[in-house]
Amino acid sequence: MFRRFNAVCCEDLTVFQRLPFAVTRQGQIKSAGRRHEKDDRFTIHDRSRFILGWQNVEKIEALTRDLNGLQGERDRQIKLLEHADTERKVLNEEKDRLRNLLLFASFSEINWQILAIEIEKLHTEKKELQKSSDILQTLQTQLSDNQADIIRWEEK
Repeated sequence: MFRRFNAVCCEDLTVFQRLPFAVTRQGQIKSAGRRHEKDDRFTIHDRSRFILGWQNVEKIEALTRDLNGLQGERDRQIKLLEHADTERKVLNEEKDRLRNLLLFASFSEINWQILAIEIEKLHTEKKELQKSSDILQTLQTQLSDNQADIIRWEEK
């Protein structure tokens, strides 16, 4: 194990170039005396990637922060999914209502305003008939009274 991880930490490149196994603060690694390697996929100061040392408290704290951040992001994504699901339900209901409109062959089947006007017209006509009926009844009453008067006059 010591042979595999026996790299020397170097402050400058002159020392780095002289040693067969070395590491710089910038993350450059020299192994087997010839091979130089630098991995820029991750930041050098990311403590969640540290593996050497006796204490891993800082790594655990970094991983806990990352976990909390990921859980927060997961919660945000769940809320977005719930919102999208609600929106999908609303759109499906609207789609169903629009599909129901296709069941009518013509506009006249659902044009309620014409029916309302016709109903109002019939109500008005009924009231007029009732009024005229009162006049007719009054006239008939007067007619029968007059006929009764005529009969009395003729008898006298």
